[in-house]
Amino acid sequence: MLADAEQWRRLFDTGVTSDSPEAQRLAAQIMDKNIKAQVPQDAEEQATMPFSDTLGVVRSALCGDPRFADPCGAALYGSKACADFANEATRIHVQRLAQQLERQLDQRPASS
Repeated sequence: MLADAEQWRRLFDTGVTSDSPEAQRLAAQIMDKNIKAQVPQDAEEQATMPFSDTLGVVRSALCGDPRFADPCGAALYGSKACADFANEATRIHVQRLAQQLERQLDQRPASS
């Protein structure tokens, strides 16, 4: 999941918008990989994920800014992969906000 977050970071550092084909392609790749990781090894033990849930995962990843979208959807909700992804995305976001605040404070004139 950390590798996924690093991909997001590199993608958004290039100035790509969330609705760009590049962002949508990356979201689809990450979700596909995460879905495959959650598919049960023995298909007879558990029912296959409904197609509508699969679409919900992809739709969630593509809605708005992928850094803040529901990264898991119904299919992966509660999984460790989902938690890791969400935690790393939150960490990156908080780090960027802190850097932005620090730059703003550095630019303020010193009070007399």
